[in-house]
Amino acid sequence: MGLFSKKKKKKLRELPLLPEEKPAEASKEFPVYEPQLSRIEHELGPKPPTLPIEKPKTIFTEEKPIYIKIDKYKSAIKTLEEIKSKLIEAEKILNNLRKLKNEENEEFENWRSDIEEIKEKLLSVDKNLFEI
Repeated sequence: MGLFSKKKKKKLRELPLLPEEKPAEASKEFPVYEPQLSRIEHELGPKPPTLPIEKPKTIFTEEKPIYIKIDKYKSAIKTLEEIKSKLIEAEKILNNLRKLKNEENEEFENWRSDIEEIKEKLLSVDKNLFEI
């Protein structure tokens, strides 16, 4: 035999058919499963609705001093001062922008009125020239 020769296929023998079982006989052989949870619920009654569990609230009856490290306190004060100065600066910038916007609106309104005036003059000139 060579290494690459074809192998002969073996014939499989046929298996005998299984006898048919009746469903009634099958149920007699196996035990019936009965859920235990439903039986327990039936004995105890309906399950009450569950409420979310809240953490107990702590009530402070006496005032105790709070200790903060000086470094952290100074850092917090410095940060607050920086925030205040930035807010003041932002407020100034917003006021300047508001002024510029108002001036811009006034200028646009002047331009619009000038254009309307020019338009009226052109219409009157056009009317006078082509009326003849």
